Amino acid sequence: MQGKERITNAVLPHTNVDLVSYSAYDLTTKEKHSDFATLHSELTSALEFINSNLPKKSGLPFEKRVFIGEYGYGESWFKDWEARSGEAQDLLSRNVIKTALQWGAPFILYWQMYDNEYDSWINEFAGYWLIDKDGNKKEIYKTHQEYYKDARAFLDNYYMENSSLPSESEFRTYALKWFESSKIPPQQPKPDTPPTIPEEPSEPSGQCNVEYAVQNDWGSGFMANVVIYNKGKTSLDKWQLQWNWQGNQSITHFWNAQVAESNGTITITSESSIPAGEARAFGFNANYSGENTPPIIIGNCTGTLTTEPSQPSQPPNQPNEHSDSSSIKLWFIGDSITYGMTTLPYNSNGFRSQIWNYLAKAADGNSIFPIDQESTSEQLILKYNGKQLETIGTITGPSGPDDMSQQTKNYWHSGIPGATTSDLLCYLDPIGHQITPGYNFTNCLNSIKNFNQFLSEMCREGETSAGWLTNQACNLTRDITSEDSVVIPIQLGTNDITFLSMNNAIDCSLPIEENSESAQKLNMVVSKIISSPNNIQGISITDRIQNYFESIDIPTEKIAFVISTIPRRSDLDGQDPKNYCTDFYNQKIRKSLSEASNTKNIFLVDQGNIIPTGDPVHPTTEGHKIMACNLLYGKNLGHSDIPSCILPSNIPDKGLLKAIDHVSN
Repeated sequence: MQGKERITNAVLPHTNVDLVSYSAYDLTTKEKHSDFATLHSELTSALEFINSNLPKKSGLPFEKRVFIGEYGYGESWFKDWEARSGEAQDLLSRNVIKTALQWGAPFILYWQMYDNEYDSWINEFAGYWLIDKDGNKKEIYKTHQEYYKDARAFLDNYYMENSSLPSESEFRTYALKWFESSKIPPQQPKPDTPPTIPEEPSEPSGQCNVEYAVQNDWGSGFMANVVIYNKGKTSLDKWQLQWNWQGNQSITHFWNAQVAESNGTITITSESSIPAGEARAFGFNANYSGENTPPIIIGNCTGTLTTEPSQPSQPPNQPNEHSDSSSIKLWFIGDSITYGMTTLPYNSNGFRSQIWNYLAKAADGNSIFPIDQESTSEQLILKYNGKQLETIGTITGPSGPDDMSQQTKNYWHSGIPGATTSDLLCYLDPIGHQITPGYNFTNCLNSIKNFNQFLSEMCREGETSAGWLTNQACNLTRDITSEDSVVIPIQLGTNDITFLSMNNAIDCSLPIEENSESAQKLNMVVSKIISSPNNIQGISITDRIQNYFESIDIPTEKIAFVISTIPRRSDLDGQDPKNYCTDFYNQKIRKSLSEASNTKNIFLVDQGNIIPTGDPVHPTTEGHKIMACNLLYGKNLGHSDIPSCILPSNIPDKGLLKAIDHVSN
């Protein structure tokens, strides 16, 4: 792929083979491949490159002729997950499976059943296994076992319905959906067992509306989404929904609720509260034959009515006269460099987790900042000026089981690996946004189809949807009230430069001249984040977000943006090795922020001294620590600085903490 002579391009074109096996360890053992977008892009490119070097051959039953002959992840890499290390191994393995399925690989073979590779450096087995040295069947074993069982049932049902087996593409569609969803627990109630119900008896509340919609139907199975709207004036802290199928549908996977079946009645339960006037949603995959007739919903929904809980008292050593029931919502928007990536080993030291580590340290009672912390049996609560800090977003994780993101339950964000400013605008306005030439996708439909795989089920969009900000089922907006404040840190631009340079829309080989075509393209990227003062159309990312929050009666002074410049690239990068485009872009971001500060509460963060060491564009864990310090306290540290984040003695004049302080007063 780098122009060198190898077996793939020097030998394969002269063969007459049916299939080629690819050992994919070169794309599963590097730090950057813990990022799904990086893995997806590079594995897809590798498979396509091998396939393109095969001479054409007719009469084969496969659409693509390259398969994954072996891949795997050593469980020993994930030591800091402790007892849950198998979960990380399973998660990353699923990423390989989903990517290969999406490309069209006919087979995907995991290496290996039992590990015979002892690593003398760490004095233990590497852990490339489905069954470990003690005979324990790991999560990835159970994933394969459950998939094979469900796939066999799918094939049997399909054959009974059609008197034939599905096509390769039909079966691949089923398989891909299976690996993207949660598995229904194997301990399902027997037909004579009553369904699980909330601990306290529930009476019909009469305050719920239910919307049932099939999102995708592939003939023998389907994916559905169900939204429950609380139309009452009080919150529901538990809820239950029931229906009867009119056909022979059978749920196989579900998410965001618990599912039980008894004598043909489906019972859905959840302890996820639904505040008054808001909505919750769950989804599921199911098999069926015959007609996929919508179910008969039994009543509305039942639930336990509650009043909103009172706020805990402040710790005696931290009196705070500002304490109230409102909160400060943090919506992190970015790409894999910041909000979407952790490092291999798949650990809990990613960028967002470091931010919460620093905030927790500042809440120890010794800093000058009005940051408090309270511990409950379920989570660590951090507050600023008495207002709880909570993340919102469209994606959860990735994060380790014991990191600060999990402890504070602040794992939501909108960091989409591989995303550009145009991709984010597609999610804010799927119908209206037009992608300009030079990007990886020509329209929002293709962009959304590509990136939906990274999003939580309820936050996925379509070509005719209205966008994230009006999606009441998504975790982004459903918990926000007019009493809240909102802070939106944004770091975008790295992927814009990558794709624009790759597609020859900009030239990063020379310094950028002010009136050149490259300068115009880079100025356009900046304008997608921050509109110039003369632009009254309101179509930038910050414009759209501010207009929405103001429309739900959040005052302008309670909305703040934190805009970051982007890290520089190493000289090994193939698109901007001398940083001509990156430096020009960062210069324009700084200039636009100073102009926009007259119309928005907008604060700068400078990451321009960061030079990645994980690969040409991605930082390592130490780099994430420095970036988190820069973001939180408005510093401008680089990799050569001592990786120690010292608490400022005063409220900084820029950065995330300054924005939080601004909206909390």
